[in-house]
Order: sequence, then C-alpha cells, then structure tokens
Amino acid sequence: VYNIAHAVRVAGRIDETALDQCIGELLRRHPALRSTFADVEGLPEVRLAPPRSYGNLERIHEKAPEAEIVEVLDREQRKRFDLERGPLARFLFAETMQNETILCFSCHHIVSDGWSMMVALQELSELYNAKVAGRSPELKEIDTDYFDLAYRENEATRSGEFDESIRRWRELLADAPRKLTLPYDKVMPGRRSWSGDKVYFEIPEAMGSLVKAFAASRNATEFMAFLAVFNVLLRVLSGQDDMVVGTVAANRLSLEHERVIGFMVNPLPIRGKVSSSDTF
Repeated sequence: VYNIAHAVRVAGRIDETALDQCIGELLRRHPALRSTFADVEGLPEVRLAPPRSYGNLERIHEKAPEAEIVEVLDREQRKRFDLERGPLARFLFAETMQNETILCFSCHHIVSDGWSMMVALQELSELYNAKVAGRSPELKEIDTDYFDLAYRENEATRSGEFDESIRRWRELLADAPRKLTLPYDKVMPGRRSWSGDKVYFEIPEAMGSLVKAFAASRNATEFMAFLAVFNVLLRVLSGQDDMVVGTVAANRLSLEHERVIGFMVNPLPIRGKVSSSDTF
C-alpha cells in the first residue's frame, strides 16, 4: 500500500455542500488528482476524469468520540487504491462529540507527494473560507500542470539534457560505502520489511537561531548545517569517515512550479566525508 494522508481539525461543523464544491474546484485546478492509469498492452496510460461539483466528499462515520473517528480514519486511509478505476484521491470527514470536524485527505503516492499535500490543503482552506464568506478565492490559475512538467522532463531526458548531471552524480557516488556499521540495539532482519518509523524532537528556539546565524555566516542553509552535524554523529557512532545519507527534495525548481500538485519529490543520496582532522 503506497498511500499518503494528511488530516486537519476544523472547529465547529462544516458546510458539507460548500466543502464538496470546493474540493471539486481543487480537482479542476490540479488534474493529477483526477488521473488514473490504465494498462494498455503492458504499458501505463494516463486518463483524466472530468472535474465534478458534487460527490467529492465522503462522510465515513456518524458523530462519535474522537478516538473512534481516528481509528476509522486510520483504517480508511490504509485502503488500497485501484490505479485503473480510481479515484486516486479521497476526501474523508467525520464530526466529533466535541463539535469539531476531522478532515482527511488521502491519496495514492503516484499522484501526489508531501509538498502536494500541503499545497492541496492550503488551497482547499482558501477555497472554503472564500466560499462561506461570499468572496472570490485569492488563488491564481496554474499555467503549468504536472503533466506539462512530466512531458518536458521526458523530452529533456531523450535529448540528453541530463547526461552531464547523471555523469556528475555517478562520479560523486563512485565507490561509496553500501552500508554504515552502527551499534544497533536490535538485530537487523535478514529480509527488509520497510516498516520504518519517524522520530520527532524539538530544537530550542535559541539554539535554532544560533544554527541559522552560523549557517548564514558560512553561506550555507540550515539544512546543510544540520546535515553536517548528523554526519559527525554518524562518524562517532560508526567509526567510518565516508557515508551516504538519504534525503528528499521537493523538486520544485522555480516559483511557478511551487503550486503544482503531483509526484515530483526526488530522493537524493548525499555523500559525506568526515575526517578526525576536520574542523566544523
């Protein structure tokens, strides 16, 4: 199951009809969310469903305690999508006993990514607030959609435009270590399960400000500073001075593409070399 989902809490009851219409407008703006993928002689073919004004919103539970609704939403957002029949994006909601509404946007990763989820919920919020207030939404039309960008990238690949970049990446990753020897507290399984997890922690505001100032003084970003610290930690734990850390880039390379919804995220292997003689 390759699903992604984001949920938001809304104070009070929602206007179901207005929200349904707003979802329809969101789907009109972003055709990737209306796409399905047919199997045509062994090759995938993209097909687009027309946008609709109604029938986009699903009530998945009657009014109930929040814990019960969260449990139902968790089951719903894990359901498999049919890539050929669709839809590949679902908008689910339910009301809690505390007079709140929980709205969940769930979709198959083939039509969206983390950045897209943020864009979709931001635009839906503006569309809905404008609808209930009787004003026009403050959203610009999107001139370039996901399929335009995909076509351009395919053409650039065929023309050899990326050949030099590919050569450079291969050069950077040549002879890179295939694994990092860390002092695990559990035995690594013989077969990879992909059942990973996330670890969240907070950095004090004062420390964050210091990191930001330090990075700026070195003409670097905060991400670069934190990655350098992480590489130092990995060297201390593993004893290795050469490592590869995986990360992702949103892959929106210009301002006009920041509002595009689609699967554009790009995984990046970042190679780092840390010597005991290096200074930070």
